[in-house]
Amino acid sequence: MLRAGWSILSLAVAACIDAGPVRLNAGRSDTVIVNSRGSVSLAVRLVYVNGGERQAKGVRYRLISGGDLELSDDGRVMCYRRGDAEVAATYGHLSTRLTVLCRPIEGFRMPRVLRLMIGGPPVLLDLGAIGVDRKPVEMVAGIASVRDSNVLALVDGYVHARARGATMVDVEAGDCAVSILVEVVEASSTAAGLLPYGQYSESLSMSAGELRSWRLPPGRYEIGLLAKGEAPMHLRLASYQMNCAALRGTEQRYSCIANDRASVIVQHTQPLGRGRQSTGTLLVRRRGDFGNEPSLSPRAVLDRCPWF
Repeated sequence: MLRAGWSILSLAVAACIDAGPVRLNAGRSDTVIVNSRGSVSLAVRLVYVNGGERQAKGVRYRLISGGDLELSDDGRVMCYRRGDAEVAATYGHLSTRLTVLCRPIEGFRMPRVLRLMIGGPPVLLDLGAIGVDRKPVEMVAGIASVRDSNVLALVDGYVHARARGATMVDVEAGDCAVSILVEVVEASSTAAGLLPYGQYSESLSMSAGELRSWRLPPGRYEIGLLAKGEAPMHLRLASYQMNCAALRGTEQRYSCIANDRASVIVQHTQPLGRGRQSTGTLLVRRRGDFGNEPSLSPRAVLDRCPWF
């Protein structure tokens, strides 16, 4: 009886499919976003009465309105510039209309490194896509994947921190493929016990002539002295047993390698008793150790897709 039941069900499904498709599906809301500057195929699927779908072959296409693209009878489309077009798709007695949104991408404008804090809010993965007209492109249809899902998750375009570490997010959109480094940092209550991808910060209020220091374990660091985004007055950042290089375009921010017995030092440069208190924020972020960082090599970056 069980075999007979399955046979009847199979015949019923086959009959529904053999009855032929009932409509054409041209994607979400019958809208197609084209970010490529090369020729791409419009995808239309056949929908059957039982809800099943199949890729349609032999569909014929016709441009109804819009002149910023080139469209072949078999659905190959090439967008030359930003613009919208209406296209008719026909398969036997079935037909539908779809909107083609031409948004060809020239390149990207975004940070090459994203940083998230454990316990902090998720961050939107905004590619900063730039069109061939050098204007921002907000409609992007692409695929994004995370190399190490233990470190972070990607949900509805937002990256969520999961664990201290770093990984790459690979994105494909149009003709372009880019790889973005994402670092997940965890706050630490002590500088002396900083682990890789740990971060220590402390608000400072120092008197004239005062000097303070913080011991650091050996490793790679970014250190900085900030006050509302700028270097604080009369406070000077220094180091001991560390090899440091100033970060380009910043003041009192450095990339460093700490040796044994390394320390970060902050000094109030005015003479003792002759100046007033100065405030600032010390920031110490430990980077990944050599050999333990994720591969920074992109999976595929096309020369035609520059970073602006």
